[in-house]
Amino acid sequence: MTVDTYRQEAARAFAAAISAAGLVVVLSGVAIWAGDTGLRQLAVTVAHACKRQWAVLPLALQVGLVASVAGGLLAAGFWVGTVVRQWRRTGAAERSVARRAVAPPPRFSQLLERHALADRVILIDDRRPIAFSIGLASPRIVLSTALLTLLEEDELEAVLLHEQSHLRHQDPARLLVTRTLGTAFFFIPVLKVLAKRHEAAVELAADDDVIAAQGQTLSLASAVVKLLGPNRPAAAGAFMAGADLRLLRLLGEQVRLPAVPQRLKAGSGTALALMSLPVVAVYGLAETLPRLPFLLRCTL
Repeated sequence: MTVDTYRQEAARAFAAAISAAGLVVVLSGVAIWAGDTGLRQLAVTVAHACKRQWAVLPLALQVGLVASVAGGLLAAGFWVGTVVRQWRRTGAAERSVARRAVAPPPRFSQLLERHALADRVILIDDRRPIAFSIGLASPRIVLSTALLTLLEEDELEAVLLHEQSHLRHQDPARLLVTRTLGTAFFFIPVLKVLAKRHEAAVELAADDDVIAAQGQTLSLASAVVKLLGPNRPAAAGAFMAGADLRLLRLLGEQVRLPAVPQRLKAGSGTALALMSLPVVAVYGLAETLPRLPFLLRCTL
């Protein structure tokens, strides 16, 4: 795949996750509307047909509508709450990182200037090799002094270019959305796989941006190998996301993004169908019942 293709795959996975979760919320809204109009129409129809209490089926439909509404709105509320909590945690982490910032050495400053990253990188004093992007609205790159010691200049440049690609495409915010959707809308199983597919495509696209800028794969592959080595103090944060898949590709192997199994597609479709079933049943009865013979309406 080319750079654009991986970016397109990431965009498709992101759009699919948003669409599936959005459909749940829309179905909940439709269920609210249906409960307010369809059930009233049913009640009026039955009341005019006979005096018999017709409570069982409408009650079952009401329970179905409430379940559809509750499922969608609770999941949406949980997702919003998760995003807000993560936003606050990110803000706290940004403030913590800022307090630990140290002045970059001259050669590193020149590297930052060369890539217009002087005001987008925070260097912290840490004995672990660290590299990740932090922030949602205006993300920045965090590197550690240990990383500067571990990597050669071309390898360090590869790490910077990889993280710069994430910043340029607002990947931290998009990754937050897909990951939290998979957790909040747990009854739509396809969302978790879409989140993994989105993350893998984003990482591979960022690697391709590095290769396009440097004109070779050796520097990036060497950086990944060093950070996977047995003597490293710790993994280098988010930079090492999907490291095995990325390294295989950098070594010339054909790799595939995580596929969406058919059973998960079927399960997600079934969940969405079950959410829409009460709405369809309400409107189907509301339209059909008035046309039935009087006696049949009374004995349903």
